[in-house]
Amino acid sequence: MTTVVLSPHFDDAVLSCARWLEQHPGTIVATVCSGKPGPGVPADPAWDALARFSSGDHAAESRRDEDLDALGVLGAEQLVLGFLDGSFYKERAGRWHEAGNAGNSFEAHLTRSIDEVLDDLDPDACLLPLGLLHPDHIVTRRAALISLRGRPQVRSMVYLDLPYGIAFEAAALEQIEELAGAGLDLVAAAVPVAVSANLKRRAASCYRSQLPLLEVAFGAELHRSLDPGAERLFHSRHCL
Repeated sequence: MTTVVLSPHFDDAVLSCARWLEQHPGTIVATVCSGKPGPGVPADPAWDALARFSSGDHAAESRRDEDLDALGVLGAEQLVLGFLDGSFYKERAGRWHEAGNAGNSFEAHLTRSIDEVLDDLDPDACLLPLGLLHPDHIVTRRAALISLRGRPQVRSMVYLDLPYGIAFEAAALEQIEELAGAGLDLVAAAVPVAVSANLKRRAASCYRSQLPLLEVAFGAELHRSLDPGAERLFHSRHCL
């Protein structure tokens, strides 16, 4: 069985889907915002500079290595889609992908990229984020739904973005209701707790540059997210 997990950023899949990754060795985690903005682009002052990265490329390269280590703990494989992280890098680089723009919008380019991943890997299942609050999470969910609606043979599941889903529980409930109104009626999926909290914490600890910043931003909600029992998966009552 081949599974693809679409992760908006490095760390989203591990924080949100550690149980799935541990239970399905060889799952491919395709990270959307994983590209290098190019020479001369400084580190994002609102995030990456706080982690003492010297440039946007330094941040992207280091975070890619951290992610590879984290996925290795859970037996998953890394795939980078090469889009730039956040509005700062997109604006400073003048593009949304490290190789240049292809398409009329970020969402259109990302949809085409997800199409290519699904065509190349022909997975049995694809996990996508609920898409809470952060623009990169929202566009990942939107693009994934467009791609998956044309692939009814792929089992599609939605995961709760952590720690957003804990810190902003009302927003998560509103998003589920909004998707239901658009015809995607989500119901909770049963996922046995197989991964230990220690294993998930060991995987998450590989994100050495990110955890301190996430702890400042989310505090107790981050620590709750490191418990595998906080993870939530949903499936639709009907085909996408």
